[in-house]
Amino acid sequence: MEKLDNLTETQWRVADAIAMSLARQDKFDNNEFKKAIAYLRSHLDRENSGEKFFSYLETLARQGDRVGHSKKTRAYYEHIQEVCQQFLASNYKSQPTVMLYILGWASRLVQYYLDAPPAETQIISEIPSEREVELQKIYESVNVEVGQLIKATVAAINTDSKVTFEFLGGIRRSRKEPKYVKELVVGQQVTLEIIDVDNDSNVKKIKYCPDLG
Repeated sequence: MEKLDNLTETQWRVADAIAMSLARQDKFDNNEFKKAIAYLRSHLDRENSGEKFFSYLETLARQGDRVGHSKKTRAYYEHIQEVCQQFLASNYKSQPTVMLYILGWASRLVQYYLDAPPAETQIISEIPSEREVELQKIYESVNVEVGQLIKATVAAINTDSKVTFEFLGGIRRSRKEPKYVKELVVGQQVTLEIIDVDNDSNVKKIKYCPDLG
């Protein structure tokens, strides 16, 4: 199993949010949560283990009254499935090792929150992905405005003439370039013009400037 030295700030926030959300259920049973984590751990080296983990949670939520030892077991698993789906499915299903570490810390934190329930205002319903955090840091470090010329790299070219440009240290935007696609190659350095930004000064639309190299 791949070993992680520590979690990123975003991953810690996910673990904390999972723990707080689970602790909200009346008399939540952390042992049932640990059983689900044990399943992921035992299947970690198998193909598509992340997807299988969510399928397993779905099965437990559906049949919890058959496999559990009390009438509340199904409710526990339904709650676990709902929380894991909310905070893990989108960004970590394809990273089962990371998901296991997040769940492991969540199982530790949930015990703390069971003893000292969090206030409603503390619970976060949505956490930005690490990619979103990374992009936000890029935007905070630069000033962009409509009409600005920036250097970019051709990152990808699709068969439908859509070209993906990468600029400002990792931001990517795509647009169709049927007129110029044949003269572009992946890795080529080009100039773009920013033609639209949103209220947070994030680049929404760009224009390829072939005459400026």
